[in-house]
Amino acid sequence: MPDEHLHAAIEADDSDPKSTPTLLVGAVGMILLMVTVLLVEVLFQRTSQAEIYRKVISEQPLELRQVQAEQLEQLNGYRWVSQPQGVAAIPIERAIDLVVEEAQAGRKP
Repeated sequence: MPDEHLHAAIEADDSDPKSTPTLLVGAVGMILLMVTVLLVEVLFQRTSQAEIYRKVISEQPLELRQVQAEQLEQLNGYRWVSQPQGVAAIPIERAIDLVVEEAQAGRKP
């Protein structure tokens, strides 16, 4: 008796799988895989750009910061250019004000 049930089960399972559901599952799987790959690629690019910005662009080298500080000090401070000749440097804002005053008075700067 058990052999009859086994043969009946085997005969009932002889049919081929349905092609439509198989293709549908395969297509949905491929679409999901492609979307996942694209999302991972976008995430990688954004992370890469953020790291480049953090490491290269946002952090100025120490030498550059020192040179900029020296230049700002020269632009905004008083100092002698040539003391024996009586030539001094004044802050840039003060120099601009003097040039404007001279231009308004009709004198050449």
